[in-house]
Amino acid sequence: MLNLTRRRTYPSDLTDAQWLSIEPLVTPLEEKRVGRKRETNLREVLNAINYRWMSGCVWRMLPHDLPAWNTVYMYAHRWEEAGLLSKIRTLLITSPARLPIVKQEILRALESESNHGNTDSSLLNLERDTFPEQDDETLEALDSYSSQVG
Repeated sequence: MLNLTRRRTYPSDLTDAQWLSIEPLVTPLEEKRVGRKRETNLREVLNAINYRWMSGCVWRMLPHDLPAWNTVYMYAHRWEEAGLLSKIRTLLITSPARLPIVKQEILRALESESNHGNTDSSLLNLERDTFPEQDDETLEALDSYSSQVG
């Protein structure tokens, strides 16, 4: 059942601009599916996925005011199989509202990798051209990360 009550917002929630850029990607894919009519709010599913990306929590630890973890997981898995999840992640990472957060993620990943000797590139698979309007500090962090990983 569609829950129309307002919930407390999280810093990871999509802005209206982010939702408008992502909605055309996910809505047609879900409308093509046959079967029972969807009752889950796709924006809330994306809020939950983004919450998980930003917090690093496990699926079962998603807050209870977001859609159920297994529902969110099902959508994430479906979109991953369709090759859509990486496009959504790129759109969110390159969104101007996310640039300060992305910068923190990059610097935190670099610090963590240097402290633990971890060279796993799956955490942040970022390229310099993904950030066309970045400051010098962020570009240096990206270059440093790329050289350490690759």
